[in-house]
Amino acid sequence: MRRLNPILIAAFSLGSLTGFAAELTVEQARQQRFEAAHRPRRLVFHSDGVAMNPAHAYHEPTPSVITHLPGTQTDACTYSLIHQFPVVRLYRTKAGQEWPPGITERLFGKEGPDGLDDYIAFCRKHGYEAWWAMRTNDTHDATTDAHGEERWRSNLWKQTHPELLIGRRGDPHPPHGNTTAFDYAHSAVREKVVEVVSEVAQNYPVDGLLLDFFRHLPTFKTTALGAKEATDEERAALTALLRRLRDLRDQRGMKTGRPLLLAVRTPDTFEYSHALGLDLEQWMKEKLIDVWITPGYFRLTEWEDIVKLAHSHDMPVWAATDESRVKDREDKNSIEAYRARIMNMRRAGVDSVWIFNYFHFPKEAEFQLLNEAGSLDTLAFTDKLYVADDLGPKYAGFYLANGLSYVGRPKYFAPAEPEMLKPDQWYNIALRIGDDVKAATSHGFTAAITLKLQAAGVPEDFQIELNGQPLPRGSLQGEWIDYSVPPELVKLGINQVTLRRGNAIPGEMTLKDLQLSIRYRRASR
Repeated sequence: MRRLNPILIAAFSLGSLTGFAAELTVEQARQQRFEAAHRPRRLVFHSDGVAMNPAHAYHEPTPSVITHLPGTQTDACTYSLIHQFPVVRLYRTKAGQEWPPGITERLFGKEGPDGLDDYIAFCRKHGYEAWWAMRTNDTHDATTDAHGEERWRSNLWKQTHPELLIGRRGDPHPPHGNTTAFDYAHSAVREKVVEVVSEVAQNYPVDGLLLDFFRHLPTFKTTALGAKEATDEERAALTALLRRLRDLRDQRGMKTGRPLLLAVRTPDTFEYSHALGLDLEQWMKEKLIDVWITPGYFRLTEWEDIVKLAHSHDMPVWAATDESRVKDREDKNSIEAYRARIMNMRRAGVDSVWIFNYFHFPKEAEFQLLNEAGSLDTLAFTDKLYVADDLGPKYAGFYLANGLSYVGRPKYFAPAEPEMLKPDQWYNIALRIGDDVKAATSHGFTAAITLKLQAAGVPEDFQIELNGQPLPRGSLQGEWIDYSVPPELVKLGINQVTLRRGNAIPGEMTLKDLQLSIRYRRASR
């Protein structure tokens, strides 16, 4: 734990001696935010809230999606109450647009607590930080299905101001985005963000604000249309917006003596973010943000590099756990796969894990993961499923021209993107394993480890090696070959998997997927 800075102690002491809260200086308010941003948080749970359909709207003391959190390792919550900017859900607003009109009054009355008040009260009761969250450019309204049509009908501001959008709904989408995205080059869009955020900061005692730029990229029309980079003017305009929000937080902190933090979610490198118009490096240098959340649909570099980048700017980084969208991969969003991903995040030294859109399992499994994922110790010796690439790089090219050139990690085969292994060829995979398997015995566990290869056309002279050691012939089930792995072969960290063919048998072998399963059992006495 960090010690509270002496300048804050002096300010609070003055307030207690004089009978009123002394107003902080701007330096004290910023130091207070810095201290709060670096507070330990095991898990941060994100909720996307309730459905936009008024038939699904309800008034309960708390949002039902987070009622299962008490008793877990959760320390903070982020709640997305603006999904289709600037449409506001379940709290009173003049800056945003309520949908459907009058719903907040019908649910909560003209006065008294509303949905955001209830959320804050829920968090206070259970000892959680309460963060308000906003998707800066969600484009679920771009689709022509029933869900997309509903989202589009709900956003009257977009319908009234089509000139602020990247394109016109119904027209062909630009090569690197959706027509219904806002173009943040327009000052009216940025001004609306300031109005909406200011309203929340002034009217509700939230602990933090979150702007999710990853839902959805891009931010500017220039890159959506195919430019390889946003313009300097666009980057400067967005940075100016962040400065205004920094000043807003300064003022609230000085007045109330309570920090108001700002987190942003962006892609995981300065270079890719910069190309999109998100000058993340400058934001960190100027301390315009307090917490960095990354990644989203894709990850460009390794977790160790992400942590090093953030910490070199004294910036806490929360690791986002977006669902895997690797097409046709089996068990990609199983609880075992989530545990493995989070274990690697924690080994790399992330400051917290941000549980995002976690809707894939029965509530029992959700509760189980939320009682395990908060530390290395509680994740240790739980069953896991490791893969070479949990997210895949495909979407990096979707959101930015030449976007795949920013990928700094090896690209491996996947079920929908197989690769061929010809005679006398070999293929090497660096598989990160966050488990210290060799320590299982001393903690009273046994580990059963299986390396699983999905492939077609496997010849008799095919050989697989783990860390230089050939594995015995595996058992075949459909396209999957399961290889039993001695626990002593598995390293904590990078494990080299080599797929090797001889030259005696002609024909191509198709490589589709590689997974490593670890299952622990209590050792019998």
